[in-house]
Amino acid sequence: MSYLSEYIIPATLGKTFLLGTDYSRDYQKVLKILGKIKGISRVDLNDEVFPREITIYTECPVAVKEVQQSVKAFGFHAIPKSFLLSFF
Repeated sequence: MSYLSEYIIPATLGKTFLLGTDYSRDYQKVLKILGKIKGISRVDLNDEVFPREITIYTECPVAVKEVQQSVKAFGFHAIPKSFLLSFF
């Protein structure tokens, strides 16, 4: 694994995750969860695609594993979108 795949680095592009929920109320819960992680500055939702995607922007490097574990503790899944997943 590389540093870029293990961390969300501060950049204008952010890092996109596939989100395992369809409901807007669940998205609000995920926003609240991610808002507690130090370094996350903004979270955007793309609800025009399925599965839903969130893009996370940071002020300092944040571990992808930290994001996944925080969201999973509340029963959701956040899977980092990679180059191969963009073809599906």
